[in-house]
Amino acid sequence: MNHWKFPVGTKLWKEFTRGTTRVETRFITKLLADDAAPGAWFYASFEWNSTQTDTTLASPGAGVPDANGTQHDIPSRANCRRCHEGVPGRVLGFQAISLDYAAPTGNLDLADTIGMNLLSAPPTAPSAGPYFPFPVAATTVDTAAFGYLHANCGGCHNPESPGFGHTPLDLRLDVTKLGTVQAVPAYATTVDINGSVGGLLGKIVDTQITDDSVMLIRMNAPAFPPKMPEIGTEIVDPDGQLTLRAWIDSL
Repeated sequence: MNHWKFPVGTKLWKEFTRGTTRVETRFITKLLADDAAPGAWFYASFEWNSTQTDTTLASPGAGVPDANGTQHDIPSRANCRRCHEGVPGRVLGFQAISLDYAAPTGNLDLADTIGMNLLSAPPTAPSAGPYFPFPVAATTVDTAAFGYLHANCGGCHNPESPGFGHTPLDLRLDVTKLGTVQAVPAYATTVDINGSVGGLLGKIVDTQITDDSVMLIRMNAPAFPPKMPEIGTEIVDPDGQLTLRAWIDSL
């Protein structure tokens, strides 16, 4: 359930907008059965024109800075791989834990995938509530932080990522580690854990002095190093800062 293996022929699209302006549509498709084989997944990005009527393939080598007159940068194909190839199934944001909610009508959730017989090994239906519930003791502040870290950081910071050997930080949710708040990897590998990340020394999450947390310092940095995420962002996410600051303050 942590890393679905998709069949050959799978296609996924993701559209990016700034305000009401469509800027980019990304496309990936699976070509080979072995996810780890070179060329198993094909990545492409398309830039929308100013009249919002058509797209053109973005440069695979360079991407497109400030696409369609916005601050949004379309990534190079190499940067697509850097993020997607940090997880075994190569797909980000479409897995059991992310779909485990009651979706609005017209949207797909985990129960829908099971009802449509899309999963080869579906989880057992719960008597009530989500299939993979957060610990009973988890607060809304906890779950907001864990969800944010999973979606924004867990693609690179997880045990299957190539970078885990030098940065043993696990920010991806694991459906087998939801027994207690303390067992959630984003808690277990960060809270009052000493770290040296990008030359910054200190606790990754400092429960005594929130502002000394390496996690917040890196998120708030203007450029890499030490800025995180390393690629794909130009401005600090104020909502993300508030979400993580509230979590650390609550510990």
